[in-house]
Amino acid sequence: MTVELERLPENVAELKRIIVRQQRELQEHEQEIRRRDNEIEQQRVENKTLREQLALLKKTLFGPKSERLAPADEKQGRLFDEAEANSAGEPEKATSGVKAHKRRKRGRKPLPDWLPREEEIYDLAEEEKVCGDCGSPLASIGEKSTEELEIIPEQVFVRKTTRFAYNCPNCEKKKAADEKTVIKADTPPRLIPKSIASAGLVAYTLTAKFCDHLPFYRLEKIFSRWGVELKRATMCNWALYVAGRCKRLYELLWEPVLTGRHTGADESHLQVHGEPGRKNTTKSFMWVIRGGPPDRPAVLFEYRETREAKFLVDRLDGFKGVLQTDGYEAYDGVAVALNVVHAGCWDHARRKFREALHVSDGKSRPAKKALLTIRNMYRTEKKAREAELSPAELLELRQTETARRLRWLKRWLDRRSVEIPPRSAMGKAIKYTLNQWPKLVRFVEDPNIPISNAPVENAIRPFCVGRRNWLFSGSPRGAMASAILYSLIETARANGFEPYWYLRYLFKHLPSAKTDDELRALLPTNLDPNSIPGPTKPD
Repeated sequence: MTVELERLPENVAELKRIIVRQQRELQEHEQEIRRRDNEIEQQRVENKTLREQLALLKKTLFGPKSERLAPADEKQGRLFDEAEANSAGEPEKATSGVKAHKRRKRGRKPLPDWLPREEEIYDLAEEEKVCGDCGSPLASIGEKSTEELEIIPEQVFVRKTTRFAYNCPNCEKKKAADEKTVIKADTPPRLIPKSIASAGLVAYTLTAKFCDHLPFYRLEKIFSRWGVELKRATMCNWALYVAGRCKRLYELLWEPVLTGRHTGADESHLQVHGEPGRKNTTKSFMWVIRGGPPDRPAVLFEYRETREAKFLVDRLDGFKGVLQTDGYEAYDGVAVALNVVHAGCWDHARRKFREALHVSDGKSRPAKKALLTIRNMYRTEKKAREAELSPAELLELRQTETARRLRWLKRWLDRRSVEIPPRSAMGKAIKYTLNQWPKLVRFVEDPNIPISNAPVENAIRPFCVGRRNWLFSGSPRGAMASAILYSLIETARANGFEPYWYLRYLFKHLPSAKTDDELRALLPTNLDPNSIPGPTKPD
């Protein structure tokens, strides 16, 4: 409202009304300015968030996959160690000296002794072993040998089995027509009856797909180059049939998980065609559970249509150890239903801070500080492994060095949580870590709990790599078959077996196994590594 000073009314009441109207208009303008400022601030925060998401996406697609800090950031570790010590009120004594280390031997490693060797000898002809000047015989003064690695591509051959039959001509005349007069030689039972597939061929095709991530259509082309016509549909049928024969083995493999003291779980998405009432583009999930004795772990894969974790309550019924997972909230309900200790994973917390560092182009000092503190906790764990500490010694080390760092980190996160915008990458990292804090610090209280769930992530990684190549499962039956075969292969790897030779051994003896005890003896968790043939010990 604009009022000309020369025309102001003489009436005091009218003047008051003018002042009130102007005051109201001024307040409305101020509110409008504040509203626009809030909108601008929201847009700024949203733009920053979008830029962070774009930077993270570009890093995921094109950047390095390693989570190690850059060398420049590594050099700041001692500075932050000092900050932790001072903040915790437990300053460390200054020490000097050089850390002992072993010098790496340079040069090429020798070729394995167990490889067969073919020797080629090059020598002078007899007439050349005479001195050209005086005619005296030349004396041998030494020899020099070199080795090179040769390879022969996979050899495909046909194993022909002949079975003889006999009868008695005299008895045949005396016996009735329906009585048996023929005696045949016994042959070992076959993995796939009336098929050309041997145990070695099936082991090769399944290892190629589930270990080397080759889809069956690529294997079809490889066999074609060898002059063998083997259709992808045939190999797919073999996989389905063999997985069905291994289903009981798969169920028995859950037994060591229930008796172990520690179990880890994780999940990853999967696309399955032909699920009843669901589109082919709908996400399904492959779960992985790793548990059992530390020296004889079992790795189990389970296909499910949804991400609901309720099935774990039935699968782990009777388990009384520690369940370790990432921050997915469904695992909280599983731990409560099983009445077990629920531990968190520092790998996932560290990854959040690593993302915050990437979206800031490595300039985020808070992200570096958090990462260096977490790195020092991992170094303590590495030091304990290298020293082969007992559980009691590991617990003491954690409750001194690691607990001190955790106390400092918790106070630092609480302070930063009110200073950093919660929607930023750093804010999300802080929120995730504080929300998971009770589970993240449980490893300090129990030496049987690892600092991270890395073994489970390592177990599911081959499945994720293979998924990029074969893209989807053609049916729910195929997804369940994949879960069974992945379980056997990854359990074999976790127990130190080479997958191909283990599957070859398994498929050779599986047809003869009739009882559960005979099947248990074929599990990787129960086999002696020396009983499996391989390159150094053929069949």
